[in-house]
Amino acid sequence: MNNLFKTTLSLAAFAGLAACGGGSTSTNPYQTLQNRTDAYLEQIDRVSALYPSGPATMNNASGTATYSGTGSIVVNPTFIGETLLYADATLLGDADLYVNFGANRPTLNGSITDLFGIDSNDNVDEYTGTVQVRNGYIGDDTHNSVTASYAGTIRGNGDTISLNGNMYGTVLGNPSPRVIDLIGFGDSTIGSYQGTSIVGVTVEHD
Repeated sequence: MNNLFKTTLSLAAFAGLAACGGGSTSTNPYQTLQNRTDAYLEQIDRVSALYPSGPATMNNASGTATYSGTGSIVVNPTFIGETLLYADATLLGDADLYVNFGANRPTLNGSITDLFGIDSNDNVDEYTGTVQVRNGYIGDDTHNSVTASYAGTIRGNGDTISLNGNMYGTVLGNPSPRVIDLIGFGDSTIGSYQGTSIVGVTVEHD
C-alpha cells in the first residue's frame, strides 16, 4: 500500500479515536476499536519491508490459499500534499481473500467486512455491509502484479455509502507468496452526492 494512503490511515484513524478518550474498555467504549486500529496499522507496517515475489516464487505457487488482514476505505478525500484535509468517512476493517494459484490464470476474490471509523464530523461508528473484492487476477502485467475491482454498500453514522472502483497491487514475499497488497481508486455515492473513494487491502497468508 503506498505511503500516502498509510499516512492517511494513521493520522485519521488515530486522531478520530483518540479524540473519544483513552483508558480501559470499562471507561472508554471505543478502546476496542482503538486496539483494532493499532493491530491493523501494525500489520501494514510489518509487511511493508517485504520484497515483491520473484518469478520462481510465482511459478512454484500452486493450489488454493486464504489470506487475511486489513481493509481500509477513505470516502471522498481531499488532500494537501500527503495530509488528509477532509473525508466523508475514513474506515478500517477485516479483509479476506481467496486465491486460486492452480488456475491457468491465477484468480482471487474476497471481501472487506466489520468496518468501523469516523465521518467528516469525527463521529465514530461501526459500519454494516460488505465491500466485495472481485474479478481479481494475478500476473496480467508482470508475474507478481494483481488486478481486481471493488464494489459494495455500507452503512454507519447515519450514512449509506456505495463504492466501486478498480484495484492494482503486488504479491510480496519469497520463497513463497506471503502477502497480497492492493490499492484501488473509484467512485462513491452518499445519498444523492457522488464523490470518490480509495480502498486498500493488505492481507497475509493464513
